[in-house]
Amino acid sequence: MSLPIPLERGRTQSLQEQIYRFIRDQILHGKYPAGTQLPSTRELADGLRVSRNTAVLAYQWLVSEGYIETRPGAGTFTRSVVSDTIETIERDEGLSARADKPAVVLKCTSPLADYGSGIRSQFDFWYGRADPRQFPTKTWSRLMWETLSYARSSLSEYGPQPGNLALREAIAEYLATARGFSASPDHILITAGAQEGLNIVTRLLVEAGTTIAVENPGYGAVATLFETAGATLLPVPVDGDGLIPDNLASHRPKLIYTTPSHQFPTGVVMSLERRQALLAMAEAINAYVIEDDYDGEIIYDRPPLAALAALDRSQRVIYVGSFSKSIGAGIRLGFLVLPPELIDWAVSLKSLASYGQAWTEQAVLAEFIRRGSFRTHLRRIRTLYRARRDALTDTLRDWLGPEGGISGSESGVHLMVRLPDHMPPAARISAIARQVDVALYTPEGAGTWEPGRRAADDRRLVFGYAALTPQEIETAIRRIRVRVDREAQEAG
Repeated sequence: MSLPIPLERGRTQSLQEQIYRFIRDQILHGKYPAGTQLPSTRELADGLRVSRNTAVLAYQWLVSEGYIETRPGAGTFTRSVVSDTIETIERDEGLSARADKPAVVLKCTSPLADYGSGIRSQFDFWYGRADPRQFPTKTWSRLMWETLSYARSSLSEYGPQPGNLALREAIAEYLATARGFSASPDHILITAGAQEGLNIVTRLLVEAGTTIAVENPGYGAVATLFETAGATLLPVPVDGDGLIPDNLASHRPKLIYTTPSHQFPTGVVMSLERRQALLAMAEAINAYVIEDDYDGEIIYDRPPLAALAALDRSQRVIYVGSFSKSIGAGIRLGFLVLPPELIDWAVSLKSLASYGQAWTEQAVLAEFIRRGSFRTHLRRIRTLYRARRDALTDTLRDWLGPEGGISGSESGVHLMVRLPDHMPPAARISAIARQVDVALYTPEGAGTWEPGRRAADDRRLVFGYAALTPQEIETAIRRIRVRVDREAQEAG
């Protein structure tokens, strides 16, 4: 006796799984009622022309899930099971499908956009992208295999909640030389990128009514994060020297959020005098400063500036670091450097969300930094990104003329452009660019928080250039320029 199982050899689904699924489905649909005797594994294998081991493994699978049972001396039989197909229950027509479910309590106007989905334009100037072609694949792969060779129990047990100690030590050493401040590994917490770090800080220090000073214009995602916790946001203007702290004393915020190394979206670098003034104000009003150093490693035309944390003498700075712009967002690794009184609480919060980051990526990154590969990688991408920055600024100046303005080009992976008065507003330029398969972003489209500003009148564009070659940048701008000029001629 055998079973009429239509096996398809060459499929990605194994023969063992095809046998298992066929018998399971027959049982669930009542075609093999409880007590139906099945062929022996030898008979099944002979009938289907498969190895007996394949038949044995399929039966073992069915036994383990309770679909069949083996009776010593009698054979193999189907069991009585409850169908795992969920039946649809008709809803009372008088009830709303929404009214009978718990309400969403997240304080957010709408779900956040998923920037990882959808089809990108051929030339995309999204500000937050590193060039995937520059990922150090060869070195990373070699370190990955070396790491796996000594993994032992590290992949099957929970690691330290603050993060891999070797990685925390490597980060501390890097910060001391590259960002100018001494951080104990005991005060470093490894996170899944900067956004998780900001989430931890928010849960730790923010409640309904907490006042938080945020740069205006500033980073929209963090403003939304603070709002979801019930915070009251205090917009603080930004000028050519960075965030202006003069009026903070009258509002006394608990937290001050800033991007001093390369302000988002303007690209302004906070001056030394402004940094000192900000720290003095934070001490005077008893506030913490959140320093988001999201692309501080990428510098071109200025000497390296020490992080705001390097000037901090009263341990008020919460430093947020990430490898998303320097290596790639896909590795999902960042870190917090916290004042000593906050680290244990932050580790506890991290534990409530997850029991740490994946061990492999942490171990590989630790070696990547420790062996000097990270510095080598940074030198290489700085050279590449500088050439891309130059191509963009040269092309834009040629197009926009002396009336156009460019800010934030000294460092980072994005810059801001102010359009001349004779050109259409930024939203129209962005729409024209889409027609020629180029993605340009207004500040609003790039996720900028700027309360009270009329987007329709905006004459600014945010250009991310790290992911495009000089040739791609020039081609993209040329396409836009031709289409804008054609539209102007047709209108005139």
